[in-house]
Amino acid sequence: MRSWIKDLLPNDEYKKQKLLNFLAEGLVISIFISVVFILTQTIFSLNMDASIALFIPVVVSITYVLIGYVGSGTEFANVATSADFQSERRKIVGSSITFGFIFSLLSILVTGLPKTIGDFLTLAGLGVIAFVLMFLLNMFSLHRSYKKNKDLLDD
Repeated sequence: MRSWIKDLLPNDEYKKQKLLNFLAEGLVISIFISVVFILTQTIFSLNMDASIALFIPVVVSITYVLIGYVGSGTEFANVATSADFQSERRKIVGSSITFGFIFSLLSILVTGLPKTIGDFLTLAGLGVIAFVLMFLLNMFSLHRSYKKNKDLLDD
């Protein structure tokens, strides 16, 4: 069976299965939160902004999938030695710096060129935050993968 989602998934069958499981669980969580919002709106007659009611389940779902996949330790399947770990760590630093820089450039496209020093500092701060978050997520995943792969080799 051919599906467009398969083009977005990793080639490794184990990684693909884990990611599909997290995506399915994230979808169920998203549906549950949406139903809770609908029931809350109906029963308690709360005036919740529709954009927030639509945004929260999506953010929670994406966060769940991201944390689940990163925490599962499956992303770096070939890292089992200290040398592999150091090599991947250097790659993570480089890719995180690149991500922070590209994030800053895309922010300029969305918001325009900074006009004041405060705007520039905000832009730089966003780039640094993007770098730090990307770095921490990848390092956490690398540590989990390294520990998992090392334990598998020790057995």
